[in-house]
Amino acid sequence: MKQYIADLIKRKDYVSWLKGKKVGVFAPTGMGKSSFIIYEVLQFCSMAGKKILILCNRTLLHRQYDFDIAEIYERYIEFIDDVEIATYQEIAE
Repeated sequence: MKQYIADLIKRKDYVSWLKGKKVGVFAPTGMGKSSFIIYEVLQFCSMAGKKILILCNRTLLHRQYDFDIAEIYERYIEFIDDVEIATYQEIAE
């Protein structure tokens, strides 16, 4: 049975990430990283008053995050201050 990131990383795990640590989530394609970030981490960080950086390897993935977040959250504008989505190239510049 295929496991997804949400099956492997539980709330008790990512709650401890908020204690001043920077965390990267790395996994192969199709493991549910984007869904995990959008449905679990983003919502939790917003409620906890924390910010999140979503670092993408492609502009297309950046746009997909924008679209998915806007579709899921009625008030996307509230997340603008909490979420930064950038490509590696944007950070390098």
